[in-house]
Amino acid sequence: MVERTRLVGRDAELRLLVEALASAGAARPRVVLVTGEPGIGKTRLVQELVEQAERDGFLVATGQCSPATGTRLPYGPVVELLADVDHGEPDLSGTVPAEAWRAVELLTGVADARGEVLPEDHLGTTRLFSGVLEAVGAASARRPVLLVVEDLHWADAATLDLIAFLARKLRRQRVVLLLTHRPAGAPARSQVRSVLAELIRLPQTGVVAVGPLAADALRELLGSLPDPPAPERAGSIARRSEGIPFFALHLAGQDDGSPVPSALRDVLSASLETITPAQRQLLVLLTVSGEGEDLARLVDPEALAGTGVSEQVRDLVGRGLLAVREGRVGFRHALFREVVVDDTLPSERVLAHARMADALLASPAAHRATRSGQLAHHLLECGRYDDAIGYTVAAARAASATWAFSDARDLYAAVVRLWPLVARPEVAAGASATVLLTEAAMARRWCGDLEGALVSLDEGAQEQGATVAELAAVEHARGQVLWAAGRMRESVSASARALELLPDRADEALRCGLLAALAHGLMATGRATEARETASRAAALAGELGEDRVRVHALITGSAAQAQLGDVQTAVDGLRACLPQARRLDDVELVVRSYGNLAFALGIGCRYEELAAVTAEGVEVCRRYGPVLSIASTLMTNQVNALVTLGRWDEAQEVAVAALSTVTSRTVAVHLHLAVAEVAVARGDVDTAEEHLGGLDDPGGDNPYSSSAASVVRTERALWDGNPAAALEHVIGALPVLLDQDDALPVLEACWLGLRAAADL
Repeated sequence: MVERTRLVGRDAELRLLVEALASAGAARPRVVLVTGEPGIGKTRLVQELVEQAERDGFLVATGQCSPATGTRLPYGPVVELLADVDHGEPDLSGTVPAEAWRAVELLTGVADARGEVLPEDHLGTTRLFSGVLEAVGAASARRPVLLVVEDLHWADAATLDLIAFLARKLRRQRVVLLLTHRPAGAPARSQVRSVLAELIRLPQTGVVAVGPLAADALRELLGSLPDPPAPERAGSIARRSEGIPFFALHLAGQDDGSPVPSALRDVLSASLETITPAQRQLLVLLTVSGEGEDLARLVDPEALAGTGVSEQVRDLVGRGLLAVREGRVGFRHALFREVVVDDTLPSERVLAHARMADALLASPAAHRATRSGQLAHHLLECGRYDDAIGYTVAAARAASATWAFSDARDLYAAVVRLWPLVARPEVAAGASATVLLTEAAMARRWCGDLEGALVSLDEGAQEQGATVAELAAVEHARGQVLWAAGRMRESVSASARALELLPDRADEALRCGLLAALAHGLMATGRATEARETASRAAALAGELGEDRVRVHALITGSAAQAQLGDVQTAVDGLRACLPQARRLDDVELVVRSYGNLAFALGIGCRYEELAAVTAEGVEVCRRYGPVLSIASTLMTNQVNALVTLGRWDEAQEVAVAALSTVTSRTVAVHLHLAVAEVAVARGDVDTAEEHLGGLDDPGGDNPYSSSAASVVRTERALWDGNPAAALEHVIGALPVLLDQDDALPVLEACWLGLRAAADL
């Protein structure tokens, strides 16, 4: 009914949306949030804009967020968007960089049109976000693009992350990103609300609030119906509907002479009283399955009583309960779905989930990793725990493989809950509890829940029957989590423990990775001699095993340690040799480490012009890889340090502030704050220096380089204030940490400042 009516009373809202189209057409991208209560007319307004955009030559792509939480897929709406983009521009893959399209291919299944084969990529999915941005940008270079995501309040965590990234990164693309949202659709403390708050702060974001229609606009809407109600009835409906178009249109269809309920839910509930058992079964199935399933395979034939599914669906469409959109059957409105959910008995829901599970198990979908989460959900809801746990594990691993770590974390938590409910959980899950808790810890790590990750690892280490190799893997993971938390010495200890646990000749690939991780930790904490020797062992073993990634990882560490020991030219030559190998492996972590440590070595050699050029190049190269923990931020730190040393202070401050807006690593943030504070101290800008120093609690921690930077800035700050006694205290406090490592330069800098303070005294 809504689709057949013309848009009334929304001139101001439509004008704002059309202005967004014009802005995007002029290469000024816009993000528009259309908000309003259910039934208020958001979808009808967006439909009008879509028609206008198509007339203006826009490529329109639409994604729908699913209300069926247990059956939705990570990035589900994004998959739909990309499918529309690919349909509108079929040869698009040939215009997008190969490494970017490879990430997009994870979602679309559309292969690179050039047929280019890239090497195995351990972190390829980390470029997923930038790959989507590249694809959308390439499409917008041909014609403007309107991306519509409906019902953001139901979005999965992975989709929310990707949308937030797109919104922040749109610069000159001819794109409108339009999101519809129901304010009451998300919990008070939810990721949806935090993402919306972030989006609203962006300068390119506009909010279009869709409110109730005035009474005269409602009467005009009712008058546009093929069979409009009489004027008196139209006036009554306009008063009762309280300005909600969907309510008014539904009331207009209730012309059986019975009293009209005053509440919308009562109106919709009354619509369910006259349907058949087969139709009720269909509606309940749709609440648990989402749209697009083959309903004919799901309905009990006896319930159809001689009629087919098509006839039942056609009748429900005629009653205004269901709608067919793009070949898919779904509820006419989300409110209908909510009413059916409220009216469904627990036994009916269990039966519906069982039918869905059986149908999926009998179809090719049972073997698709992307559908394992749906299957696990249905099996869990109908109490078939032995089957559910295996598919839940598969779903968690599939989510991790596409960087949907929030979904993976929740799925691993479901595995933990299922574990005591299954007779032989290790067999059903296909892995031991220790292995799965280790995987869960890494998902929690990438979600930023570092303490939770350590809890999972503790639980995994305490599992009875864990093998020595599994316990070594736990300690290896613990080292990575502690490193992310900035607890560097504890991280090194965890890697050393893992090596001690691993028996001789047991899992040499794991040993190889552990040696490389330990070498990295030793190097970063200043134990350069040990780091160089350990890295050499790791590289040799990796070469024997054909573990190219670990080999390059170890070579980078060994070269950086060489720089710490004063052999700068050998280090620079080694790191320059690592760069093409890292690029060939297409591994984001190795690329970042190559550039970062090359900058480090050049800094030790006081080759600051080269350092500034290398870091600028590295930041630009890394932009294509996406937002994984602000991967370019460490390079920006090196770049800032070089610019400060060269006296290019304005440029240094600009780079540092830009990096601080996206950085998530505490260690990197400390360096950036200290760099800005150093410039401020040198300029005598006390307020800015205090602003960046004041929020740093124990900025050094286990990192001698952070300790050095912090002591330098605070010492210079005290000297500037004419307080040499305080300056000397800062130096003396930092020296024990600085002396417990092999790099002489931080010690020399601290001693030089200490001598200056002593002279002033």
